[in-house]
Amino acid sequence: MRLSRRSTAIWTLLAALIPLVLYLWTLCPTVYCGDGGELGLAATTLQISHPPGYPLLTNFGHVWTVIWFFLRPILALNILSALFAALSAACVYVLLTIITNGTTTSRRLINLALATAFALGQTLWSVATNFEVYSLAALMTALIAIMLIRFYQSRDRRLLMLACYLFGLALCNHLSVGSLGIMLLIAVWLGRENLSISDWLLGLALILLPLTFYGYLYVRSSYNLVLDWYDPQTFWGLKQHLFAKTYQRYIATPHWSDIIPYFVGLARLLSHELVLPFTVLSLPGAFLQYRRDRKLAIMLLSVVILNCGLNFNYLIPDITPYFLPSLLIAVVWIAELLNWLAQRPRIWSGAAVAAALVIAVVTATGNFSRNNISDRYGAEQYAQDLFERVPEGGILFCGSDISMFPALYLHYAENYRPDCKVYGHLPTLTRLRDDLGLTTTPGYNKFPDLMRYAMAHVEAPLVFAREPMQYVNDFRVVVPTLFSSGLVYYRDSGSQVLPANMHLNWRHPPKLYDQKEAILYVTYHLVNGEELVKLGDPEGERLWAQAVEIIQAQENYALSNQLSAFFVSVRNLRLARKTLEQGLALGQLRFEQRLRLLETLGSVTFESGDEKKSKEIFEQVERMEPNSAVARYHLLALAAGTAIRSNRLNDAISAYRQMLQTYPEQREVNLQLGKLLLQTGDTVAARAMFDVCIQDNYGVDIIHKLLK
Repeated sequence: MRLSRRSTAIWTLLAALIPLVLYLWTLCPTVYCGDGGELGLAATTLQISHPPGYPLLTNFGHVWTVIWFFLRPILALNILSALFAALSAACVYVLLTIITNGTTTSRRLINLALATAFALGQTLWSVATNFEVYSLAALMTALIAIMLIRFYQSRDRRLLMLACYLFGLALCNHLSVGSLGIMLLIAVWLGRENLSISDWLLGLALILLPLTFYGYLYVRSSYNLVLDWYDPQTFWGLKQHLFAKTYQRYIATPHWSDIIPYFVGLARLLSHELVLPFTVLSLPGAFLQYRRDRKLAIMLLSVVILNCGLNFNYLIPDITPYFLPSLLIAVVWIAELLNWLAQRPRIWSGAAVAAALVIAVVTATGNFSRNNISDRYGAEQYAQDLFERVPEGGILFCGSDISMFPALYLHYAENYRPDCKVYGHLPTLTRLRDDLGLTTTPGYNKFPDLMRYAMAHVEAPLVFAREPMQYVNDFRVVVPTLFSSGLVYYRDSGSQVLPANMHLNWRHPPKLYDQKEAILYVTYHLVNGEELVKLGDPEGERLWAQAVEIIQAQENYALSNQLSAFFVSVRNLRLARKTLEQGLALGQLRFEQRLRLLETLGSVTFESGDEKKSKEIFEQVERMEPNSAVARYHLLALAAGTAIRSNRLNDAISAYRQMLQTYPEQREVNLQLGKLLLQTGDTVAARAMFDVCIQDNYGVDIIHKLLK
């Protein structure tokens, strides 16, 4: 039975309403962990978010909060994210209908079910229930695909021009949409006979025109903003934003052995999307599409190849939404297969409809609990717990996304604790420099330098959020004299505030699926565990063990590495080794990730005194990476120790000299080498080693005793 245009509109509306109801049911009522607080603050007060700045989402979100002024801003923005995702589901339904010519009831049922499955997959659902950039990215991806395929089918140049404009506009939101650029080029090439030179130039102009939206960064940066990443008024700052150079540190060096871990990780992603057995249906669907329309199949396949290729060596923790274009095309290919079956005799048609409905139901039920964050107040309560520890008129410094984004949002968007000030790391660096009166003073372009200046010159009470899962960038690394008190550090014990209770019920965490939410709860476990361990209470070790379990459940290499760094800092080498060994057991580790974990595990094992095991580990590292400085240094240290025990002092001296060539700044090596040289009677060389240590104020008392 063929359906009218009115019924087509109804089916499309259903494709949006079904996921929208579930999105609103599971919607986060407040600021969530991750970028939601930063993006919410940027949209509410027209600030500048992290690179590339997201000017489209920021301005759209600002208008939305003005329209829904009677709602809490972050709640209104979370609803907007849900609306974008629901509209993307409607567009996916339209896309499937166009590709499969789905004009019968059975075909429409299939396409509706698959559009719903796409909307309720883990990736899109997880970003639809809190304010994120990816819901709008999914909507723009589906819209661009619709326009390009309609142009391919009809050769209507207006559709191509609209696709060009939408493509440029989408790049003002998130660069992952750029993988559709190959589809745009192929569509233009296939329709080149219908295009004139002026059409080519107009299309290029329509891509470039929306990119002027990035001028927002330059204009708004002149308004003394709180969030002003990299100060885009300068050429260097604008370049940092537009090319997102901040995230180039996540680009790994390619290695042939990364192929299997990459596909293991991709399989895990798909297993949460449409349940892996159903996703496999896209393979015969792609084959059927290739037989039916080779050019269309090549267009879509090129997007998947480019999208997956661009993400191959990009190791950012929340990489999953970057695969949305590929996931969309996987749904298209499943629709291709099931619509082909729907043309067969009645029994096959019924089976195709049933299969589509099963995919939708299984996806919805399987992902519901993972994405139901309607009761999650953890990020807001954590920020409130931090504010509780700030004296009146004090200044709160935050160092990671987990602490700074909720705190910045509450303070600057909702005027929470107006008596104090809040600064983050890179996001507020420009504002902090201005507030300290150092705008034109050279040498104050980095957050640690500004923090030290504040410690020396600001009279207000200074409070610093503790970041145990970011131990390398912990505030106490910058200023070792900070006074520790639970969740925060103080400049001195005199400004300490001891709240009566915690806002967050951290002892009974919910089921944690989001890595940043897991870090939030682990923060409480680590800092409270540390306080109890200092008191000799065995409960502290139990809290640390719970933190290990929470991180293990996240199956994330970086988190294992970060947690082990904390345990090394508190000299709990047993838990450090356990955490690293759990990280090494992950199936999707890349070559570089495995290498870094092994180097760290070897160092921890060396520190614990297990020479045999550490030698085995570092020999494995050397086989993987012959130029590993970490492995070379520790193997030389082991060789030096063996030589000393065998009274082969010259061999030990040779090993220590090679260690210094590897790491010239290791003053402990200078000190030990000086001792050995002194034993062999080479006092001149020994004094040279000791002088280096004395210049850096290292081991001065020991050296004076040795030289007496």
